[in-house]
Amino acid sequence: MSAANADRDDRAREMGKKRLNAAWLPMGDRELVINPATGDWLLLSEAGKRAFLDAAEGMDEALLQRRNPSLSGEELEGLLNALERCDFVSQQDCGRSHTVRDCHAGQFPRLAVLKLTEACNLKCSYCYVGAGEGQTAMMKPETAFRIVDEYLAMNPEENVTILLHGGEPLLHYDLVQKIVEYAEPYRDRLALSIQTNATLLTRERVRFLKEHNLGVGVSLEGPPELHDRTRPLQSGESSFAATMRGIRLLQEEDCPFGNITVLTRKCAENIEAVFDFFLERHIYYFSISPFQPIARGAKDTDNFVTPELLFEAYKRLIDRIVAHNQRHEPSEWVSERLLTNWAKKIFLNEYGFMCTHAPCGAGRDVLGFDVNGDYYLCDDFIHDPEFLVGRLEDGPIRDRLLETDLIQKRCDRSMARLPRCRACVWRSLCSGVCCSTDHYSGAEGRAETVMCGFYQRIIPYLIQLSAQIPELPELLCAEPRRRPPRKLFAALSNREDERLNGGEFSALLKLHAAARYDTVFLCGDEPTENPELPMLLRAACRLNVRTVLVTDGLRLGEEAWLRELFASGLQRVWIQLPAEPAKGKALAEALSVFFRVRRELGARFSALTLRAEAEALDAFPLSILEGLRKGDQLRVAGTLARRPESEEPSPLRRALAALREAGMLASESGAARSSGPREAADASVPPEGEETLLWIDARDFSGRKLSAFPDRLLNQ
Repeated sequence: MSAANADRDDRAREMGKKRLNAAWLPMGDRELVINPATGDWLLLSEAGKRAFLDAAEGMDEALLQRRNPSLSGEELEGLLNALERCDFVSQQDCGRSHTVRDCHAGQFPRLAVLKLTEACNLKCSYCYVGAGEGQTAMMKPETAFRIVDEYLAMNPEENVTILLHGGEPLLHYDLVQKIVEYAEPYRDRLALSIQTNATLLTRERVRFLKEHNLGVGVSLEGPPELHDRTRPLQSGESSFAATMRGIRLLQEEDCPFGNITVLTRKCAENIEAVFDFFLERHIYYFSISPFQPIARGAKDTDNFVTPELLFEAYKRLIDRIVAHNQRHEPSEWVSERLLTNWAKKIFLNEYGFMCTHAPCGAGRDVLGFDVNGDYYLCDDFIHDPEFLVGRLEDGPIRDRLLETDLIQKRCDRSMARLPRCRACVWRSLCSGVCCSTDHYSGAEGRAETVMCGFYQRIIPYLIQLSAQIPELPELLCAEPRRRPPRKLFAALSNREDERLNGGEFSALLKLHAAARYDTVFLCGDEPTENPELPMLLRAACRLNVRTVLVTDGLRLGEEAWLRELFASGLQRVWIQLPAEPAKGKALAEALSVFFRVRRELGARFSALTLRAEAEALDAFPLSILEGLRKGDQLRVAGTLARRPESEEPSPLRRALAALREAGMLASESGAARSSGPREAADASVPPEGEETLLWIDARDFSGRKLSAFPDRLLNQ
């Protein structure tokens, strides 16, 4: 047995000694295993459960196959791959719920919600700020401009968003125009959006919003009998016709918009009518937000919902969405924002939406600004002095954020720390309870809320449904429709004026619709010399895109830099072995550091691919390759024929002999897995002179002949 194989088996046995942090829940004819701390889960058959427990004990793949003959090779391979991705051992809670390592680690809020006015022409029964009740206060232009300036200054290398809100922001339309004009020079990294009740939209205003690329959100409850019940004019009369007139103008002018509906009791009871109403009016993107009893809404008990009512409403909504999307082209697919975000958390372990973090984005991702410039942890808290972060006249927002202890308190509000959540098996898949709702309801992380009961029902329902409908994440728009995986090549430049920052790289990946089954190669100028590399890796990680770092490998010997790359989400490294002995020695030293640090950190997802022309192995210390582990690869190219002028074996034959002697090669074909002596199979030797590419995979240390390098493009 080679040293590398022995090391791999030792690691498997060590894993087997660790106690699983896993809960088992019956789900029909299957069983769910979930780590409550990380949110990792698998839905297993009876045979799958036996193989899971065997693998967790450190059993190797060959013995697993013999012990579980009812599982096909493909099923077993899928289970082992899932075990590599998932963590069923960690006791550390919510490890993937945080988007920053520390509340003040150089990351500041990038969303500002500006209350342009407290005035409103509607009197919604659930309004969370109580707008329109005789209020006339308006934000001054200089206040808005100051917020724009400070957000750009706080986030010099990130994109920021300013959301124009109210009350009804179109009652202060002159300020909307002034903000758009003021922000124009910065629109390459400053997004503007507006949330409106649509009643004050005109064709001229719609064209202005479209021309200046403002994201538009409107509020519509559905049919008139539901809409007017909760969203009347200040006079008490119907607002439905005016709202629909504004929506039709948006559609006629081809101005994109999203719709938000508050899921009150009546809406929940009539969810099919709401869905059908939207489809009939070609409204395909909407958000149905469960009612929260805050401010004015706390007084209207007719709107209150129960966990059972929410669950039954969402079950029927899911049925409608899935059935519709199965029958239509993607251009007509329906997407409900909250359901899509829940599906991303459950199926992809993605936490892109600030309200699905644990803790949430209050104070870290967003601040809410009152008309006078006072700013709060979130716009839900405006006017509540307990959650006041600061005032513009007190100095820079950045300084105040670093001084206040309010944000640290929000950061401490994780599922692991809330008494209500500690024993809940769903705590790392749950969106948590909105901190404002938790506070104003009096639950304060102790008592269960309506949303707790809802999540305890909807999460297992979605998991079970995914077993019946494997394409469920796609149908709920949690991931793009499946297509063949692509390889995307990012040719990076080390010139200071040409470097991409994290925000730009993320935008570039989104522009090309990079998905989790695509692979992005970071190549071009030596990437490890690019100071932006950690941010680029983090940007790709946030989008769940696979990344390959193509490097000469020499800087991997700098331990501090290497640890930063691992922390940034380094997934796979590709290195071409140099032909020069001196460079080969330097690379071997760097790889020894790579293997050691990777082993110390337990970096499960960081794999290595070494590429070499056969001659390069002549002077390379093969003992370093004992650090290879499962998932690593060594690829060797050359011909088996001797050179006419030489009696010496060809470089590839010498490489094969050296690798076989080092115990790194099971067979040249890799077709069979034998527990007997490692001998080359003569039948695998191709005709002399034919180019051979040998792929030695550390999964089973077998050699495989390839017709061409998959990475040929990288060598051009």
